[in-house]
Amino acid sequence: MQVNEVITAILNSAIEGSASVFPFPLTTQKPSLVKTSFPMNATAVLIGVTGDLRGRFLLVAEDSVFASVAESMYGMTLSGEMLNSFVGEIGNIVAGTMATKLSLRKFRVDITPPTVLSGSTTISGFKSAIQVPVDAGERGQLTLLLIFEE
Repeated sequence: MQVNEVITAILNSAIEGSASVFPFPLTTQKPSLVKTSFPMNATAVLIGVTGDLRGRFLLVAEDSVFASVAESMYGMTLSGEMLNSFVGEIGNIVAGTMATKLSLRKFRVDITPPTVLSGSTTISGFKSAIQVPVDAGERGQLTLLLIFEE
């Protein structure tokens, strides 16, 4: 399988996984290449991907976006530690769904436990990544970041 076919399979699986988990329509924007680092001043969940495809998956958004997602899914407002726990779980669900969709495309992958990141930080130490902005309507903007290992 060609490299672009693999990248397309990962992108499609991540986008499909997100769309099937969130209980409202998502609109994905044009993906872009990230070559050196990814600065962020938000909350993110980082999940490793192992197996046939190796890399990392990040779901990034403002706390208010994650809180709105939680409220639409569970009917209650979350904040503090409960919101951080939700961020880890929603990332785990999206990454798990992505892994399942990749398995349907004949890739054997597994995911690591989620790590929640908060505040101002920069993700670096990778050769290439793909950033996919996702519009969640009135809830705000999310970003999918897919980091590939050689």
